[in-house]
Amino acid sequence: MKQAMDNVKLEQWMNAPHIQGVLQLIPDTRKLAVQEYNRCDRLYIVIDEQCPSSPFHTQTEQDCSITHWIFIHPDQWRAWSTSMEGLPMMSSFGRTEIIADRSGMLEEWQQRHHAAGKELFHSEYMKMYAMFLDCYSQAKQFAGAGHMLDAYRFVDQAFYYWARLAVMEQKEIPSPSLWQQVKLLNLGVYKMYEEFTTSTETLAQRIELALLACEFSLSTKSAECCYPLLEWIKRHGEPVVITDLLQHAEFRGLTEYLPMLLKKLAYRGYLREKLVDHPSPYGELGRTPAYEWAG
Repeated sequence: MKQAMDNVKLEQWMNAPHIQGVLQLIPDTRKLAVQEYNRCDRLYIVIDEQCPSSPFHTQTEQDCSITHWIFIHPDQWRAWSTSMEGLPMMSSFGRTEIIADRSGMLEEWQQRHHAAGKELFHSEYMKMYAMFLDCYSQAKQFAGAGHMLDAYRFVDQAFYYWARLAVMEQKEIPSPSLWQQVKLLNLGVYKMYEEFTTSTETLAQRIELALLACEFSLSTKSAECCYPLLEWIKRHGEPVVITDLLQHAEFRGLTEYLPMLLKKLAYRGYLREKLVDHPSPYGELGRTPAYEWAG
């Protein structure tokens, strides 16, 4: 009954000349369990030239079923779809389906969204790995020096970035209720963090076990998480220095982590490190480390 009523509304709007398009967001119950729209059975976005305020939210309820409607003016659609409201909403549903698209606006958006989203995902994924590696490295140094409380703090942060990676591996955006999300998506990581924070073993023992788990994860994820960096170096062909890598927009956000990432990838055998002559603003100060594909 409820679905039939929604279909009637959709048919009416699809025939209205001021409606440019209708997009349905298909729920994924696993994702929505930790997202804002978890009480919504169906969600439709209607691109409406007569929308009085953009966006305009409303919902219909019948037979314990809830349908959420969002009306957006065509001039506001592109900006809204990448806004702090629109982007998480798109990511919190399993997939989108174009119901109507008079001008081709939604199809163009969908293609651009998928392409840009993939690039953004790889960049953010690599940054999360870099921050995970950095926290692990600092925790290991503090533990080695006997500063266990400082080591504990950095292990806790390392788990945080590991948790975000675990969520992103499922092609989802980490939510504010991160550990509840991880519990649903990667129970292994959740259990390790639970053990680290609640175990009755000594602080030193918990840190030691956590560091071993982090080290294993970092080693197995290095090539996957650093794929954009490895691919760029592979295509470049010749040894490249860090300053040249930082000229590219996709790596600028890694400024403080890039030396550590490159050394990690060289240690794992994916890259070769060598010393090369390179122009320096400080004159002749020796040769500069450069990295090339080792495949």
